Amino acid sequence: MARRKAKTITETSPAAAAADSPAPSLPVSPAPDLPLRLEWRTPAELADNPANWRKHPEAQTAPLAQAIREVGWAGASLYNETTGRLIDGHARKNLPADTLVDGKLPVLVGRWTEEQERLILLTLDPLAAMAETNKQALGELLLRTPAEDPVVKAFLENLAAENDLDIFAAGGDEGAGTAKADQPPENRFGVYVECRNEQQQEELLLRLDAEGFRVHRQMPGKRLSFEGLALPGALDAVASAND
Repeated sequence: MARRKAKTITETSPAAAAADSPAPSLPVSPAPDLPLRLEWRTPAELADNPANWRKHPEAQTAPLAQAIREVGWAGASLYNETTGRLIDGHARKNLPADTLVDGKLPVLVGRWTEEQERLILLTLDPLAAMAETNKQALGELLLRTPAEDPVVKAFLENLAAENDLDIFAAGGDEGAGTAKADQPPENRFGVYVECRNEQQQEELLLRLDAEGFRVHRQMPGKRLSFEGLALPGALDAVASAND
């Protein structure tokens, strides 16, 4: 009598079976129709908006161009694909060629009706300009951001002056630490305060400036000018010690 061959049954764990089987393909969802997208375009592709009411003097465009040269692009123009016109960024479009990347600049592209475009033109910059200034935060940022380029430096100094921050009256070069004389020297009084470190110096400078005092800032190795202050003997001795 012929013997039947025994059947061999191999048990496979569910985990092993899953590992051996091909992974199921997930459905690929189409990219969403984003209302705003970033593209790089040439200036020639960006038509000016005839309703643009903002003018851009050299005092604005020169430091903007230099900042882009130093750090690269950190913002974008705004372009309406419906009308084929710029909404924001006319100044960026007209910057020198050396600020562009392969002849192009970054642009946010969207679609709006002409009525919506006019509303954006009227509100975008004015709403941003309504932001209030935290003078202490601005002063700290200015103190921690040295500028070597004369165009950028002049812009930052003007920014400080517009916000009544007298921090750039303290010096780097000889005489740069001289306070602005709005009173005769004989009617002015001053106090020299030594700080433990630069952080304490910055905090004290900003606090006194916010209270309306004119403050001189001294850094190690720099001469502190006390011109116009009314304690010539003691203060001049301290200044001489720093020569």
